[in-house]
Amino acid sequence: MLGACESKPGPLDAAALPVPTGSPAGLFAGVDSFAYVLPRATVTGGCYLLAPERGEPFATVFYRPAAAQAWQEVGSFPNVQALDTANIDGRDRAELLVTSEVQAYGTGGGTACQTLTIYQCEATARKVFEAPIRYVDEWYGHDEPNSRHYYESTQAVQARYGALWVGRPRSSKALRCNGYDLCIGCTPKLKPGRYALRRDTVAWVAP
Repeated sequence: MLGACESKPGPLDAAALPVPTGSPAGLFAGVDSFAYVLPRATVTGGCYLLAPERGEPFATVFYRPAAAQAWQEVGSFPNVQALDTANIDGRDRAELLVTSEVQAYGTGGGTACQTLTIYQCEATARKVFEAPIRYVDEWYGHDEPNSRHYYESTQAVQARYGALWVGRPRSSKALRCNGYDLCIGCTPKLKPGRYALRRDTVAWVAP
């Protein structure tokens, strides 16, 4: 579900849109055109903007409460996988969900860590939840071309009206982190069950 602050929600390719000169805010008001690749930016639902950062594998998410207002920065994320909304607290405006992924790969393999971050969007965007939902550890043997180590741990998270549902962590096999920070910090470990957004915190409420 994608929330909107305009009458016609949906993803828009910013490169195909003229900057509205009659609007005091303009399409990219408040966004530094030197820091971001605006021709590749996308506007979703009229109030969410994803702008790639120049020279970096990062993108910044912006938010505005109304189409006539200037953009305000929400945060910078590596390799954004998805930008979505869901009305988790059941109130007027939906929450913003950002799925991003940190990758650390070399010639012999590497790791990837996928994170879900949730923001409550009202006059400003405020982070209310952040947790890893997928971790991958893989490497390839150069001396043995057919050898491969692959480990994956995932945890399904579904955002619905009035609640956030979290499944049980699932892993391809047992893994020892051996003190590796990314492995320790990114292996999904949320308590399964139903979560609710109360005030400014997403908390577990029931199995």
